[in-house]
Amino acid sequence: MPVLEVLRRIYLCLFRWSIILRTRLRDFWMLFEHGLVFLSGQIVAHPIFAHILTLVVLVLGLVSGVETVVYIATALGWFVTFLWINESIRQHRISRRLILSVIIPGIIWGAFGWLAVSQYWQHQQAKIESPKQVSGLSQKDLQDTKQEELSTFWKSEPSKEQTKPEPTKPIPERTKPQPQLILIFKESPLLTQARKDRIAAEMERFYVYLIQLGLDAPKEVAPIGLTKSGAFTGAGIYPGPVYMDSISIPEKRIDDHTAAVRAYAMYCFPVILDSYNPNRRDWEGRGTRAAWVFERYFVASFYEQLSAIGTSDIDKWAEALWDVRRQIGKAQTDRILSFTLKAFKDFSDDNPKEKFSRYFYNSLMAGVSVVDNEGNLIQKINNILKAKGLPD
Repeated sequence: MPVLEVLRRIYLCLFRWSIILRTRLRDFWMLFEHGLVFLSGQIVAHPIFAHILTLVVLVLGLVSGVETVVYIATALGWFVTFLWINESIRQHRISRRLILSVIIPGIIWGAFGWLAVSQYWQHQQAKIESPKQVSGLSQKDLQDTKQEELSTFWKSEPSKEQTKPEPTKPIPERTKPQPQLILIFKESPLLTQARKDRIAAEMERFYVYLIQLGLDAPKEVAPIGLTKSGAFTGAGIYPGPVYMDSISIPEKRIDDHTAAVRAYAMYCFPVILDSYNPNRRDWEGRGTRAAWVFERYFVASFYEQLSAIGTSDIDKWAEALWDVRRQIGKAQTDRILSFTLKAFKDFSDDNPKEKFSRYFYNSLMAGVSVVDNEGNLIQKINNILKAKGLPD
């Protein structure tokens, strides 16, 4: 096909489409003119309704915070006012209806429009002078800031810029305190990990209790095992390393929460008193018997309950000290017994032939003298001991 024929056909096609396009545009413009005339006629015929509709659009714009809607509503109000003024000039008459529907709303819309424009320019000037620091803000934060600006735009003068508060630093979780006791468990199918954890936790609590009383409780504990007998047992070599010693909990009491503390106390107090030292002049096993008394009292005080009482001198002293605790309270009695233990250890080599009960009583009075400032406790404690036949 010749090139000229192709160009001719293209030209005819474009010419045809230009005619169609001009026709369509002319029809659209005529439709727009007719619609505008119809709308103007309806507004002129119903001015009050037009003002009410415009006011509704304005309120929606203010509530939603969309400033474009507010400006459109203001422009519509001016447009309605302009149409009625134009209609009145064309008809050369001023009626009461014109005053009510045109002049008064025109004054209101004019004042409101002037206020809106002035507020807008003041608000824009304030943003220029104090630009917002929005770096690092998320898209949601920017949208919230924009909504806040639009909601306050029509209410008051722009406020001073407030910087975004820094997020509160999260409070770090309290770390679990590291255990202080050094424990060794012997191998046994009954010593599950859960039971080991419970035994360790109870021993740790009792250790902290003794340390708070000022006692030098041992951190390193002899290997812990189980025994089929019904009694707590222990064995060791003196002098020798701790891992060569041992303490055993009865298998039947392995799930008794007090058993772990009983086992630790049975090991702890002889170590504090150095009762196993053969070089000390410990007549009648005074250090060992005193360790049993302290074990009975401090375990009972820790758990707020004294176990069954027998008839031995150890049981008599434990019961007497528990009665003292009832009379003067846990805090004072615990302090008195802690200093009693220290006095018993520090002066254990004095009067080696003195009987245990008398020697323990003298150590107890030394502990009372440390705590009692007014001298009121000695008589109370002596009365309790006398009722129990102590010291014998």
